Amino acid sequence: MKKWMARIAVVAVLVALGAVAAWAVMSRMAELAAAPSFTTSPVAVHTVAAETGTLSPGLNYLAEAEAIRTADISTNVIEVVQEVAVDEGDRVVAGDLLVRLDTSEIDARLNGVAADINKASAEREAEQATQEALAYSTDFWTKEVSRLRQLRNQHAVAQADLDAARNQLNQIEGQLEASRQKLKALDAGLDSLRARQVQLQSQRSHYLLSAPFAGTVTARTVDPGDQAAPGKVLIRISSLQTMRLAFGVPEEDRPAVEAGRTVSFSLKDALHQAVIDRIHPALDAAGLARAEVDLPEGMAAPPGTEVSVTVALPPLEARVMIPAGALAGGNETPTVYLVIDGKAQARSVTVHGRDTNDRVAVSGIEPGAKVVITPYLGWTRLADGVPVIETRP
Repeated sequence: MKKWMARIAVVAVLVALGAVAAWAVMSRMAELAAAPSFTTSPVAVHTVAAETGTLSPGLNYLAEAEAIRTADISTNVIEVVQEVAVDEGDRVVAGDLLVRLDTSEIDARLNGVAADINKASAEREAEQATQEALAYSTDFWTKEVSRLRQLRNQHAVAQADLDAARNQLNQIEGQLEASRQKLKALDAGLDSLRARQVQLQSQRSHYLLSAPFAGTVTARTVDPGDQAAPGKVLIRISSLQTMRLAFGVPEEDRPAVEAGRTVSFSLKDALHQAVIDRIHPALDAAGLARAEVDLPEGMAAPPGTEVSVTVALPPLEARVMIPAGALAGGNETPTVYLVIDGKAQARSVTVHGRDTNDRVAVSGIEPGAKVVITPYLGWTRLADGVPVIETRP
């Protein structure tokens, strides 16, 4: 009997707890039902009406001023720099000394070769005199042998006298031939020494570096005491009379940017126009094609000066135009937000061009459509269907 009473008590407790839980849930649901519903606050936006017009598109690049005629001065010898006669910004004319290397060693070699030439020349002169004397003796003994032969035929002299004369002639002829060979060797030695002298004189010319043409020193990378070596640029000379602007064109722009296009740029606070003279077909390591604009003669800027250039493209007529600031979504998926019935509506558009006034020609919307240009607190607060309220910029 006691067990049954305990079980009944447990069941009663469980039923009471269930009732309390049900009452709590129902009370919370009633509170939530009575609470005010959440509504999204309108996003404040500035708008502009899309309009139809003609767009003069352009592509902007950063160009660098270059001298068309530039010479990098270096040497093909390894030697210590003794003197640097110019500095950056100096003007030079053709033949002006730029850099002098230490010539003491090569001058010593030149002096040594000159001494060897003098010695060999003296030996040649002595041998030439010897050869002339032997030639004279040969002529004398030739005549003497002829005379003794006639006398021998007349039995006027002994055979021994004729034989002695012949032996003397043969000996002198041998000496003459040896002298001729020695003279040839001396001539060959002199030719070799003179060629070595010319070679050293030519090599010495690389120790005195001069300006190849009139221009301006645009770079100096060496000081006295430094060591010059082949391939190391010491001085750069540029002719600033003829210059150009060079800039890289991305591969995706190549169909639109071509030689002959007009380029606008500003130099020394003055606006100028020129044309693209050439575009190199090969792409550099960054995937850019090199475009070059030759400047009129006399229009100069320091080499390396960065110049903003705008390449003019063919005009786009009767196009829907909006400010570039109205584009959202990036270049991959350009999107604009229209204001229709108090809500933002996203529209994908195709961009056909941009002008220097930061306007773009698009398709995908109609003229007169209200386009959002500045959402309050940025584009992240704007989405398709979000309520908006128009305010003045």
